[in-house]
Amino acid sequence: MGQVNVLPAVIEGGLAKAGELEVPLGTRDSIGPANLVVRTYDLTLQADAKGIATVERVVPLGDRIRIHAALDGVGAVIVETGRNTDEALMPGQRIQLRAKNALAYPIDPALIPDASESEWERQL
Repeated sequence: MGQVNVLPAVIEGGLAKAGELEVPLGTRDSIGPANLVVRTYDLTLQADAKGIATVERVVPLGDRIRIHAALDGVGAVIVETGRNTDEALMPGQRIQLRAKNALAYPIDPALIPDASESEWERQL
């Protein structure tokens, strides 16, 4: 399965929100507290002085790089990307994050829709 980030989030207005990281979930109504699950390689990043996270550590791994960052208001997040990026990231640098694919799971089992209503978990 690989390494994943499990981020505390809230599902509201069709979005799973983990701090400033927002992931569209379609037309699903507000549900409340949830866990947002994102694989490390399903997050993209870009250097951005007004970004939502701060690089803490950069680890070269052969043909890819693992970036440990702190997502504002949430905590630790890990991103894996190819080495073909044009810019070298440094600890302390601000970055913007986006999720290519993610799943959101409501924390309260009573809020989980029937299996026939699987729109609450959506791969983007």
